[in-house]
Amino acid sequence: MEYFKFPEGALNTVRKEAADFLLERGKRDPNSASMQVERIKAVHPNYLFESFVGEKQFDFLNIDLEGLDEQILKRIDFKRFRPRVIAIETLLDDHLQ
Repeated sequence: MEYFKFPEGALNTVRKEAADFLLERGKRDPNSASMQVERIKAVHPNYLFESFVGEKQFDFLNIDLEGLDEQILKRIDFKRFRPRVIAIETLLDDHLQ
């Protein structure tokens, strides 16, 4: 997948429409005036849990995947992996939805 990197790391995203919006905004804000595009490998969330959590219980899961949060949440095998609390980011900006 493509990963859009900005000088201000908090602006990085995997969403092309968000990157385009930030570049447009960059005409007024130097933190989003330039961008690099990298190709990255995506893995299934259950693979990450199998590899790093295994059968251990964990309490907190934070999902912050720049607009892909809901898609990732739907792919998790909650019969196997049961965090007590899940935090996800939501987008309220109409320009980025």
